[in-house]
Amino acid sequence: MSERTRMFLNGTAMSGQADHGLVADARLLGPRQTAPKYRFVAVRDEFPGLLPVDDGGVSVTGELYEMSEELLRDSLLPGEPAELELGRVELADGEMVNAMRLRPERLRPGDKVVDIADLGGWRAYQAHLEAQRALPRRLGRQPASAEPPEPAAPAASGSAGSAGSAGPPEPGPAESGSEGAGAAGPPEPGPAASGSEGSPGSPGPAR
Repeated sequence: MSERTRMFLNGTAMSGQADHGLVADARLLGPRQTAPKYRFVAVRDEFPGLLPVDDGGVSVTGELYEMSEELLRDSLLPGEPAELELGRVELADGEMVNAMRLRPERLRPGDKVVDIADLGGWRAYQAHLEAQRALPRRLGRQPASAEPPEPAAPAASGSAGSAGSAGPPEPGPAESGSEGAGAAGPPEPGPAASGSEGSPGSPGPAR
């Protein structure tokens, strides 16, 4: 018969969580709390990690399981994130058990890391995230995607109106740029040089 070990779980492998299937054959001993010697952080909002500290520690809520060494090594540990490692933690009653602890050196510079120790546990943080996602709806705010179509219509009608108002001035330059505008060439030699070759008498539109 294989040896049995006690494992304190505080994240995604707890009952009702996404990775609980990894310890489906383990025996739940019940809810537990650590001694007040840890901070608890959420990494990228994906999983939590226990961080032992010398001061400012709190008790972290989780569940205590009894499982075989094979289940621990062959099922649970392979499913754990690289930012966590197997270690020992102290429970509130003084018992030392296995648990996954955070490896700060494995965190990437851009990782979102949030101290959630004062929230009480991973489930409390999940509830907090869900409440934040629901907040815009509860405040009655409309999605931003519903706004853009409004300014689009005035922009289209405005461009059509400006095109119509710009119609009358354009025939003037057009006539001066025609072959019949040769008579206007001598009085305005200077502008003809700065304008386009085909419109010597219409410096205004050329700008």
